[in-house]
This record gives sequence, structure tokens and C-alpha cells, in this order.
Amino acid sequence: MGVFNFFNLDISIDEIFSRCLICNKILVRVEKENIQEKVPSFVFETQDCYSACSCCGRVYWKGTHFINSFERFRSLGMVQYTEFINGN
Repeated sequence: MGVFNFFNLDISIDEIFSRCLICNKILVRVEKENIQEKVPSFVFETQDCYSACSCCGRVYWKGTHFINSFERFRSLGMVQYTEFINGN
């Protein structure tokens, strides 16, 4: 039994990926048109949803790091697979 189950903690995928990895400030949604110069061209062509740090400006998208992190959280019992399927 994992810690999250033992203490009955309910954490959503949105909460896990809601803060900047650099400065821990809240991420905000950014329109794709406003992000083209800040991401690699392949990312811009293949991704539609972006978030940016409200403080340092770092840009985030649901690429391989997101998927790998999600799988790790899922294996620890922190989130459910259906939450990933239903999320953006």
C-alpha cells in the first residue's frame, strides 16, 4: 500500500504539473500562437497545449517528460490512468 493510499491523499494530475520546476510558481495556459519562438519547431508542430511560468517564463508541454513522470506517479499509486486519458 502506498503512502497516498495509506493517508487517503487525493492528488490530481493538474496539481502535480501546475508549478514551474525552476521557481515553483504557478503555470498559466498560453495560446499556441504566442509560443512559437520559445519552443523547438518539432514541438510546435506536434503539440497544441502549452503552459508557461508566471515568473520566469519557462514553457511546458505534455511531451515525453510529462508521459514518463505520469507513468512513475501512476506506478506509485498517486494518479489513475483514466485521469491521464481524460485530461488535456
